[in-house]
Amino acid sequence: MKKLLILIIALAIILVGCDSYSSFGIPGITPRPHIEVTNSYADEGWSISLGVYHDVTYTLTNTGDADGTAFVEISGDYSGVLLQQQVVVAAGCSVTRTARVDSNERDNDIYVKIAG
Repeated sequence: MKKLLILIIALAIILVGCDSYSSFGIPGITPRPHIEVTNSYADEGWSISLGVYHDVTYTLTNTGDADGTAFVEISGDYSGVLLQQQVVVAAGCSVTRTARVDSNERDNDIYVKIAG
């Protein structure tokens, strides 16, 4: 009976103590986002108002255990930084965005990265 009472008290302490820990129940570990560009592509186009442009589609994936914000930078290999965007990505989710950027005919490659 005494052992059962000690077991119940120990279990109660463990269960109550978990609220002060991270979602994993590990002391000192803070939930954090982990956001990466997991896919991107660019389609080139032309219009009278813009001239050469690119429609850039990218996907951000957050494999972390907390929501986070990514500062995305779209660049051309000739033009440099074309656009910066701030995108919120929930924990365990993916977000796909498309942006039209005014580029240059000398831009052979368009890059998407998380600025940091």
